[in-house]
Amino acid sequence: MEVSVSGMNVLPESCVAVILSLTSPSDACKSSSVSTVFGSAADSDLVWDKFLPSDYHEIVSKACNTTFLFASKKQLYHLLCNPVLIADGKMSFKLDRPSGRKSYILSARQLSISSSNDPMFWTWKSIPESRFSEVAELVSSSRLEINGNIRSKKLSPNTKYGAYLLLKITERAYGLDLIPSETSIEIGNQSFKNTAYLRCQDDKKQ
Repeated sequence: MEVSVSGMNVLPESCVAVILSLTSPSDACKSSSVSTVFGSAADSDLVWDKFLPSDYHEIVSKACNTTFLFASKKQLYHLLCNPVLIADGKMSFKLDRPSGRKSYILSARQLSISSSNDPMFWTWKSIPESRFSEVAELVSSSRLEINGNIRSKKLSPNTKYGAYLLLKITERAYGLDLIPSETSIEIGNQSFKNTAYLRCQDDKKQ
C-alpha cells in the first residue's frame, strides 16, 4: 500500500514521530524537509530518544571534562557523535552519526601490555596529538603482548564490529616487520585468529 505525502500530512505529529523513530537518524533528518509536520516530528524527543543508546544517562554522567548543554534529545545525540572521554579518561566513546551505532577506543592504560611497568621496555608519556593523557612508547622488547577487553553489552546490538590496533611508528623503529604477529578476537567461547605485520614495508607482506 502506498501513502502519498499529502495523505501522511493528515496524520497527527505524534503518529509521524512514532513512524520516524522506527527508521534511522539519517532517515529522520532527511524526512524533515518533506513537510512542516515531518519537520516538527523529526525534531521531537520521542524520535531521538529511540536513537540514543539505552545507557546514555551513564555515558553523560561519566564523561570527563565535558559539560553537556542541550535543549533536546536531538542536540544530545549530535553532541555524542563527537568523541567523549569516559572511564576516568581511559576510554573514548562516540556515536556513528548516520546510524547511531556505538564505538569505543581503549587507551593504552585500559589495555594489558606485557612489561608495561618496566622502564627498560616501555615508557609512558604525553603527546599533543593523542586524545588520551598518556600513551605507551615501546623502548625495546623481545616479546610483545597486548590485550584489550570490552563487555559486549556496551556495544550496539545486531551490529558487525571490527577491532583495530592504533599505533604510531617512528622512523627509528625496527623489528616490527620481521615476523607476523598473531591477532585474535574472543567472543564468549569463540576465538578468531589471524596474523598481521605491525609494520609492513614489503608489498608482499600483509
